[in-house]
Order: sequence, then C-alpha cells, then structure tokens
Amino acid sequence: MAASQRPGKKMVSRCNPDTERGTLVFDIAGYSLLKGGLGDSDFIRSASFTVGGHDWCIRYYPKGVLAEDSEGYISIYLELMSKTTRTGVMARFDLRLLNQATGVSTVLTDQVTPRLFKSVNETWGTQTFKKIRKLEASPYLQNDRIVIECDITVVLGTPVSAPETVCEIQVPPSGLLDDLRKLLEAEKRTDIRFKVEGEVFRAHKFVLATRAHGG
Repeated sequence: MAASQRPGKKMVSRCNPDTERGTLVFDIAGYSLLKGGLGDSDFIRSASFTVGGHDWCIRYYPKGVLAEDSEGYISIYLELMSKTTRTGVMARFDLRLLNQATGVSTVLTDQVTPRLFKSVNETWGTQTFKKIRKLEASPYLQNDRIVIECDITVVLGTPVSAPETVCEIQVPPSGLLDDLRKLLEAEKRTDIRFKVEGEVFRAHKFVLATRAHGG
C-alpha cells in the first residue's frame, strides 16, 4: 500500500498576545520604625502606577501576613487598584529586593504563569517573601532602608491572525512501486536466481526485499 501524500498547501494562523510592561520601585525608608509601629497583617501601599491601562501598587507587610506559615517573614503583594472588565486582567510579574551594596536587584518571587486579577484590590504575591532575620543581616537593608521592585507584564489581548498560505506545491504521485515492478519483470542485471516448480526466475535482491516489507 502506497504511503499517503502530504497535502501541498499549508496555511498558518498565528496568535501573538499584545502586552505592556513596566517596573515600579518602592523605596522604603524608616524600616525599623515601620516594623515597630505596625502590627501583624498591617501594611503600607506604594503609590499607584499604570501599566496596560490598569493601576497597580505594591503592598508591604513589615511583620508579614497574619498566618502561621509567614511568621518571621515580610510579605509582599502586587495589588490591582482600578476596576476591570468582567473577565478581569491577566498579568505576569516578579518581585525583587535591591542589593544596595551592588546596585543589582534579586528576584525573590517570580510568577512565570500569568495571574488573573478579577476585581479591584485583588492581590497576588507571597507571604514568605524574605525571612526578617536574614533581611536584617543582608545588604538588602542599609541605612534603615529597603528597596522593593516589581516588574509587571500585562496581557492586553490575544489577537489571532487570519490564515495565510505559506506554501503551495503540487506533489506528483510516486511511481516507485511501478518502477520496481517493471525492473523485477524485466530480469535485467539480476543478482539472484530462485527455482519455483522447476522454473528458474532471476531477480534483484533489493527489489525482493522491498516487496517483502511493502506487501
């Protein structure tokens, strides 16, 4: 049985999401004052910033969110500050701390999968952002100051292009099997002989092998 031919016409439709990216830097002075003055689950907000037509801010919890798992940690969240459509808004983001000795920020929370913010004041982030005792012994805290960065990519839409033809080639049907059959029947330049009921036949080894495998 001959192998089926691939169609010569190929059409492609592409999806290329529209996005907008931005970075907010939240420079927090008076670290020790905030830690001593705020209670568990108390937070301060950064100023809002606009990316992808929506307003966002960073929430900083100096003593962490009131939860057993977050005890001894600071907690950081990204918050949607503006109203959205019924379907919400998708955003991918990472949260970082600036190493004040090197000037390089380190990603501590990386949301590779976009998160859906369904309504105003909805948050995504981590309650165990950084252990407090490790933060206070690190170059992330200097002169009673920490710097938090949030890099956010907002998905604006997922347009799909109309199909376009990328190639159109007329592929002729293969005549290989007919050629091999004719070669077998012609008995020219044969390299094998076999006898069937007293009659001697000449053939080609590779043709017989092809017919044996191909049926």
